[in-house]
Amino acid sequence: MPANQSYRNASGQLTFEMSDVPADRYAAVRDAISAEFGLAPHNPPVTNGCDIIFQDFRLGEQIVGLEWDHWTSFTIVAQTPASEPLVQKIAAWVLRSRRAHTQESDA
Repeated sequence: MPANQSYRNASGQLTFEMSDVPADRYAAVRDAISAEFGLAPHNPPVTNGCDIIFQDFRLGEQIVGLEWDHWTSFTIVAQTPASEPLVQKIAAWVLRSRRAHTQESDA
């Protein structure tokens, strides 16, 4: 399975998955995304302290979930159809950032 992919989850929500992000990197990735896109927390983080953590963030009327679980790793989920363009922008930024980081590592 590719490390970075977009799909519709079982609820039909547009989802971008980064399957190679360990649990201890959730906060760093979440914070980098929220800072880059000016996202504000929509609710407090929810976790079971073991294998899931998720939190919704808002940009205007758009709401996205920044989530981690041990099955799929880090995912970005459009909570409404109107939020899908934001998920696509975040996914494109993640892919650009990862390519740049990989190229720097190879140099």
